[in-house]
Amino acid sequence: DSIPDNKITASSTHTNSKVAWGRLHYSQGSWTPITDTGDQWLQVNFVPEVKLITHIATQGNGNNWWWVKEYYVRYRKGDRALKEYKENNQRVVS
Repeated sequence: DSIPDNKITASSTHTNSKVAWGRLHYSQGSWTPITDTGDQWLQVNFVPEVKLITHIATQGNGNNWWWVKEYYVRYRKGDRALKEYKENNQRVVS
């Protein structure tokens, strides 16, 4: 199933980009934040469904030099606070 556009949000979006372009294999471009500081984020909201996420894939923009060098995952259930995904009590950075 495709994720609806209104379920994808971001910290910011460059004027030459769209949040919905944050999908894997989207051929028209990629989501790009306004700035390249380390506190930019892309969020997918699966509510009201609960999903078991077993893999995450990323790709750079094939038309420009924009790509993410490093990221980590945060998640939440319901109204609880965001939690970092950890293994062996360590933040997993990809």
